[in-house]
Amino acid sequence: MKAGTSERGCIFAVASGRGGVGKSNIALNLAMALSTMGRSVTLFDGAQRSDILLLLGRRPAVESVETFRDASGLSGMIFEEQNDLRVVSLAGPDGAREGFELNNQDRLLREIVKQSAERDFVIIDTAAGLSVLSADLLMKADEVVVVITPEPSAVSDGYALIKVLSRSDPDIRFSALVNRVESKSEALEVYERFSLVIDHFLDMNVPLFGYVLEDRRLTRAVQNQRPILAAYPRSRVSKCIRMMAERLNA
Repeated sequence: MKAGTSERGCIFAVASGRGGVGKSNIALNLAMALSTMGRSVTLFDGAQRSDILLLLGRRPAVESVETFRDASGLSGMIFEEQNDLRVVSLAGPDGAREGFELNNQDRLLREIVKQSAERDFVIIDTAAGLSVLSADLLMKADEVVVVITPEPSAVSDGYALIKVLSRSDPDIRFSALVNRVESKSEALEVYERFSLVIDHFLDMNVPLFGYVLEDRRLTRAVQNQRPILAAYPRSRVSKCIRMMAERLNA
């Protein structure tokens, strides 16, 4: 993948054309995996509602370790997790950002740049689809991984996301991650269909970043509000996540 500059760490965004494809789970567990490899990681919660905090079983108004406020008034919560993992959330007490989109997006972008100057990796969990804010976040990234599943609608929505973003900024670097597949061969089949559409209509090469196998233990981990990497470290999902983290860490 495209690394960060010598002055800062790598900014890596996880995106999807639609909700419900497992994007936040991937972002969270990938950040955890990198931190266990000795890298300093900030996971930035850029979604409208904080799925990241729900997956961690955290409530921002009660359990925030530190509150940050920059000179221009951007405020939020910083959670320090294990192994040098920092989770930054702008969620309010009910888990939502109220009135954030238009008034504070420049401040949010500056905070991401600030974090990248201090950390090895900044991983951004963006909102599904495209808004003004999520588009700006994605265009800040060194690489955008688009999460798709075998469902045709997820594939078509992923294509639409890349189409719109690439027209706004032709220099964005994309890759694809296939989630919720039963086998590696199924992942490659889904990716091949996706890649052919991208190549035919957009004349672009979007490489395969990785895949995540279906595993019922992920549902249990979500229900218990624990990242699967911590709850079930030997699960198929955890093994897939670690493989992708090793690629990023190489």
